[in-house]
Amino acid sequence: MRPVTDPTDRLEQKLDTIIDLLKHLIVLQLAEKKVAHQAIGKHVHLAKATVGQMLKGIKPMTDVARNLPADISAKLNVLIALTLKQMTGQKGFAKSKRNTGAGEIIHFLAEMGLDAKDIAAIVGSPVTSVRTLLTPTRRK
Repeated sequence: MRPVTDPTDRLEQKLDTIIDLLKHLIVLQLAEKKVAHQAIGKHVHLAKATVGQMLKGIKPMTDVARNLPADISAKLNVLIALTLKQMTGQKGFAKSKRNTGAGEIIHFLAEMGLDAKDIAAIVGSPVTSVRTLLTPTRRK
């Protein structure tokens, strides 16, 4: 692997890692629903052998493990939020009175299939504000 010096390359590596984690999560969820490895590979665009390797050693979920996807989702939301902060050039972690420019990000994340609660966690806005922005008949 070549050394990464360009900030864009670093950002791409971080996003690739997030995508890989999401793929792994999807594979785990589909396997829990007893979907065949070949079908999982087709949906996630992975070879059947890769799916088998990802699921190697995985046992049926216990009640504790069923909550794991929610924990992973919360951690991925944090990674996505940090990446968005870096991409938009925001400095620091202090809450501002108003999250300016969040509308475009909210609509983009909604188009990617995230629900309002996850979007609110990523952007740092209240869920009601996110839902208002996503309402088609919102006043201008």
